[in-house]
Formats: sequence, C-alpha cells, structure tokens
Amino acid sequence: MDIEKRIAELTERLNYIRDIFGDRENANITLLQSKLEEFSKHEAAAPAPEQARLLQQLEDLFVFLEKKLEHDLAPMDRVRISRHPLRISLKDILENVYDNYTEIGGQDE
Repeated sequence: MDIEKRIAELTERLNYIRDIFGDRENANITLLQSKLEEFSKHEAAAPAPEQARLLQQLEDLFVFLEKKLEHDLAPMDRVRISRHPLRISLKDILENVYDNYTEIGGQDE
C-alpha cells in the first residue's frame, strides 16, 4: 500500500475520532494529531524503508489509542457513532452487493 494512501486513511480515522468526541478535549486525540502532523512534516526527508517503519509505528499507535478511547466513550458518543454519516447501512450493503437491487415499497396515500 502506498504511503500517501496510508497517511490519508490515518487522517480520515483521526477526523472520525474527532467527530465522535466532539468538542471534548482528550490527551489521546491530541497525541494522535501531533504524531500524524510530525510524521507528515518529516516524511519526505526520510528514506523509503525508514518511512515504512515509522508509518507502521504510527499505525500501531493509532490501534492502541483507539482501544483506549473506547473506554472514554460517553453515552452520547455512542449515539454519534451509530448516527455517523460514514457508518455503513443496510442500503449501502444492498446497493453494493447485489447488481439489480430495487427498493419495493407500498403506495403513499
């Protein structure tokens, strides 16, 4: 997988985490943001094997801290997760799995 694509995925994960936690301050989110920014700034200077190693460490940090953040979820955060626009829905599954999906509904009166 290409390094820029992996960085974009980490950025998307961080944005999702920020959406879920809203305006609340959290040291783990701040740490993830600073590490991602630090990697993005210094990425171009490092050789390819070093970039891959540092990126793997960053991905491992994301996994670890995401598990820690699960314990900090408030009930409203869980509601935000269930209502998040990026969350997959049954309609997404039906439209992407089946070739000829047609929604059948009753008549509106």
